[in-house]
Amino acid sequence: MRPAPRKRTVLLALTLTHHGFYQGAIRYAAEHGWHLVADTVYTGSIPKGWQGDGILSFAGYRDDLASYIKSATVPVVEISSVRRDLGLPCVWEDNEEIGRSAAEHLLERNFKHFAWAPFLGRRGERREISGICGIDPVLGISV
Repeated sequence: MRPAPRKRTVLLALTLTHHGFYQGAIRYAAEHGWHLVADTVYTGSIPKGWQGDGILSFAGYRDDLASYIKSATVPVVEISSVRRDLGLPCVWEDNEEIGRSAAEHLLERNFKHFAWAPFLGRRGERREISGICGIDPVLGISV
């Protein structure tokens, strides 16, 4: 009889992000028998001396977390398109396909006027979006 394969321990190093990232990571880990270490998600701190098999990271704008994962000696996959500067294997969204699918969905329902405003909360973009699209940057509606 073959021994059971060793369960992989993966650090879930995600900053505050959409809950879908957490759910996707948890689902994948369950399907592949991983043990997820999610301390970073709950505490925001980087685990000192952590030893495991890999890191799933969403470093976002946290330079301390980006430095930690770049120096890691285990495989790392970055899932934040914010940090294309890390030189790590990554999973990014296909914004062109997202836009195409969204437009098709809205056009099929006879919407004629719509806009894409992805980061209304980020400084500097509020003014640009409201000026270009006629979108109220707080409410996210046409003005």
